[in-house]
Amino acid sequence: MRKSLFGIILIASLLVDCASSSGPIQKKSVKPETKASLTETHSQTSSQTISTTKFIFSPVAQTAPKFLLPTIMVIPAETGNEAISLNIIQTNPLAKASMEAINQYLTHKQYNVKSLEGQTQIDAIVQIQGDVFDQEADLSYIASLSLGADIYIKFASILQKDQVLVSLSAYEASTGRLLGTQTSEVNINRGNTTRELTQSAMRKAMPGLESKMIAYWNEDAQNGVQYKIIIRLEGEFHDNQVEDIHSEVSNLLKQSFTKVKINAMTDKTMDLTVYVNPSQFQDAEEVYEFIRQGLQGSYTVKKRNLTQKLIFMELR
Repeated sequence: MRKSLFGIILIASLLVDCASSSGPIQKKSVKPETKASLTETHSQTSSQTISTTKFIFSPVAQTAPKFLLPTIMVIPAETGNEAISLNIIQTNPLAKASMEAINQYLTHKQYNVKSLEGQTQIDAIVQIQGDVFDQEADLSYIASLSLGADIYIKFASILQKDQVLVSLSAYEASTGRLLGTQTSEVNINRGNTTRELTQSAMRKAMPGLESKMIAYWNEDAQNGVQYKIIIRLEGEFHDNQVEDIHSEVSNLLKQSFTKVKINAMTDKTMDLTVYVNPSQFQDAEEVYEFIRQGLQGSYTVKKRNLTQKLIFMELR
């Protein structure tokens, strides 16, 4: 009996010693530096999620910066005599209302808008047509070059029995190339005047035309700012000399500007469009002066006419 009791006491003692040596059971703790690291990771993840959301939905990410948008000129479509057509804004209330609606739309979208202002400007454009181009050249095209537009829009409207129909066309200013057209109509009702209906039809047509213009512009503007260059050869040049002049001028421009587009070359005229880096050439005067100096050793270069987008020079 004594032996049994002694054995029980001995086993109990051993169990108590094991428990005390192992210590109390504790929950697994996270080291301070590990905890801080996890907190930082969570914070970064949340921050990245918010940042990404802002990038996707931010209006700035969806709208081109203002300085990248083209300068646009709005003018009436021809109705026979082009000089009269350019001046129709002064005499036709519906034409004036149409232009106002288009200009308001473009201004709201932050485009830089150019407009003809009075007979003096029109006379100057007609003079350029006679000096630089032939009499069949599009005055709208010349006007856009003169005023420094990148794109020009022609508009027309027709009043029918029960509808107002409008038509818009957009052109590249440096070449006159058609970029797109858009039409729209508005039903005539007794609650609105013809002026209001015409303006409504113009505003309705503009988003479709704008998408076509911007598709062209986003691709083309990557090359730089456009300038139209016309070089007239004065004097007697043999065929081989003319070809040498063509090559020398083309090489100078291609080596100096981001892109050169040759529109036409004859024995008397070179018609080109150049794309320049705006950080290197601020305006048409600087572009002209660079070309003049580049050709100065071989030829006499004289400036005949210079506007914001048009450079017309003689080479002897």
